Amino acid sequence: MGSSYFIDHQLDPRDADLSMIFKTVGHDLPLSWMPYAGLLARDLGIPALKDIVFVTGAESNADLATLLDRVPLPERLKLIATLNRYIRNVSPQDAFSRNRVPFLFFSCGRWEHHQEPRDDLDLLNYAKMARLAHYSFDLTCQFDTEPSVPGHREPEETVAFEASTFKKSLGELYPLLCEWAGVNDMDDREALDRMAAQILAAQI
Repeated sequence: MGSSYFIDHQLDPRDADLSMIFKTVGHDLPLSWMPYAGLLARDLGIPALKDIVFVTGAESNADLATLLDRVPLPERLKLIATLNRYIRNVSPQDAFSRNRVPFLFFSCGRWEHHQEPRDDLDLLNYAKMARLAHYSFDLTCQFDTEPSVPGHREPEETVAFEASTFKKSLGELYPLLCEWAGVNDMDDREALDRMAAQILAAQI
């Protein structure tokens, strides 16, 4: 894998304070897994939710959740934070995690055109990509002003931060998603585990 080769052969001797990884972020977030997707699309303005991007890795360093929370999101871009272990370590963040480099992994997940001949440039959401590019630039600038972040530590508990990103991104749809997943709220790890399992199962 390219990330493993980079770590082994090209990483600066001074090491790295943070890796930001972007994979499959150019398309709209697939919404077919959401409860009542057809109704929502027709009556509740669901297109705004297509600008959601998931991020994992905030738990890889105690300061990353604060960093993500501190930097304002561009208009319309929505960010939902979750644990990297829910998707397992997939390339390329695995190399950074194994080498104890703090990381943030951004993704919209797979969609129906993934690695298919019909996966064409015309299907991408360029406005969304531009917003994410601006946000990543602002994150980098803010990170550069922070004190030096220590290397990867034991996983940081990020329940409150993850829950807040679900609430901010989903707005009035948040209670509906909780009901669908069979939880009252996402105020503990057990509830977040259940929500992640439900979403992953619905996307398979």
